[in-house]
Amino acid sequence: MTVCCCKDLDRFYEWCYINKLELNIKKCRVLNLYRKKSPLLFDYRFNSCLIQKVTAFKDLGIILDDKLSFHQHIEAIICKANSMLGFMFRTCKNFKNVDTMKAIYFSLVRSHLEYSSIVWSPQYSVHSVRVEKIQRRFTKFICQRVLMKQEYLCYEDRCKLLHLQQLHFRRSSSSAVLVFDLLYGLVDSSNLLSKLNLTANNLMIRNRSFVQPRFRRTNYGSHNPLDVAIVNFNNMYHLFDFNISKKEFKRRISTLH
Repeated sequence: MTVCCCKDLDRFYEWCYINKLELNIKKCRVLNLYRKKSPLLFDYRFNSCLIQKVTAFKDLGIILDDKLSFHQHIEAIICKANSMLGFMFRTCKNFKNVDTMKAIYFSLVRSHLEYSSIVWSPQYSVHSVRVEKIQRRFTKFICQRVLMKQEYLCYEDRCKLLHLQQLHFRRSSSSAVLVFDLLYGLVDSSNLLSKLNLTANNLMIRNRSFVQPRFRRTNYGSHNPLDVAIVNFNNMYHLFDFNISKKEFKRRISTLH
């Protein structure tokens, strides 16, 4: 396998040379994905130049690590969102319009916490709580500084007062909508669509899953993005209908919370 990879790199370099496409080798990186304690690592070269190895790399705005745990990405977006939230508090401390504050929060803060969340959605509750804590701070600031509600309100009541959905619910909804898009052909991916095992139960049984999740031997495997999306879609399947639009499906989901 290693030899084939090296030959593929050589063929790719020849193709680039023939088509006069110059590549910056200094920007190329090798990221080995593995879970073994003693992995087999190899030095990859491109036109005799050694490609630097890394344990994490940002691609399309997402930090990929060698275990695909996305812990580094979650830490990065939490740091960025907290920084933007602090900037917002300092700049908008005299604002009194709730809708204006929410619009600023959506664009400057929540956008960082939801970008490609289908891919990196936290597997462990400790990370989910830390992400949710940012919106907790925002709702508390609005209620105390803008609405002047000094009495104690729990986070759930603050979200209802401000008409906000909790972040973990929004992530679940987004992944469920992904399955909707695949079923309707709105996402053109035959590979992902082939992994949706649709079931039609003739009998009234407790397990009424419309899309059957694949069997996974490990907890790590069961938390891959597509399987998580399937589970979330099955939880909201009672809202699904092939005759409704995506907008209507999302509206029905919003009524759950």
